[in-house]
Amino acid sequence: MFKKTVEKFSNDGTPIYRISTNSRQSVGFNEPNAVDVDDDGNIYIADKDNDRVVVLTSSGEFSYSIGEKSSCTDPGCFNEVVDLDVSNRKLFVADTNNARIQVFNSASGSFEYSIGGVTWGTGPDEFYSISGIAVDDNTGKIYVSEEYLYYIKVFSSSGAFEYTIGSGLDDDAPGSLYYPKQLAIDANSNIYVAENENQRVSVFTSDGTFQYSITNNFGASLGVDIDTDQNIYIQRSRVIRIFPKWIWASSKNIKNPIWHDYCLVFFYAV
Repeated sequence: MFKKTVEKFSNDGTPIYRISTNSRQSVGFNEPNAVDVDDDGNIYIADKDNDRVVVLTSSGEFSYSIGEKSSCTDPGCFNEVVDLDVSNRKLFVADTNNARIQVFNSASGSFEYSIGGVTWGTGPDEFYSISGIAVDDNTGKIYVSEEYLYYIKVFSSSGAFEYTIGSGLDDDAPGSLYYPKQLAIDANSNIYVAENENQRVSVFTSDGTFQYSITNNFGASLGVDIDTDQNIYIQRSRVIRIFPKWIWASSKNIKNPIWHDYCLVFFYAV
């Protein structure tokens, strides 16, 4: 097993390159937890245990980083980066233990604004247990998973609270989100939420209306993503499970779909 690594693969799962060190060198990682790629191919990595975001070029060369290992709560300081998203030239970072979302210019890394504060809370503009973030490229709306509150908080493109998605209950009823983790948004602004406890991915419209769930005894469902061809990638522990569009699009109640498993790929470090 390759610990503390980031790997790049081709569309068919062929390895292209691996970046792997256990240090805090420019391109060394300590528990990389999430990754995103912008329209120019630049790679943004949540280096969780180093409390920073590392940005690489499309070829894997170091570009810049934000944050450092410290107890700082100033803008640009992090305390456990669990997820990130790049959208419309902005970088959105889930700064979990500082109970906030920080927003940066993705080209320069300069700080722009934040949502939430340094202390945890359950109010509309506060966070209690951030576990994932996704931004709708179409509307700019910001979706944030609240793992221990069992719902998703939705903010406008300027960071103003709008509404929640999910029942707020720890059950497996349709539309409930039991330990929601990472999220993804497709080209039609549908929201896909990985549920850790319910071992499924639940799908909602942009206004929070429940549509359907994808279930197949995933074990811990930790992450989800969807590509431009509408293929769904679901992370379960050390495996990425891929659901082709032609399988899942034919049914609203997917119990036993066909999938492909890839180990040690895309965004999870084991």
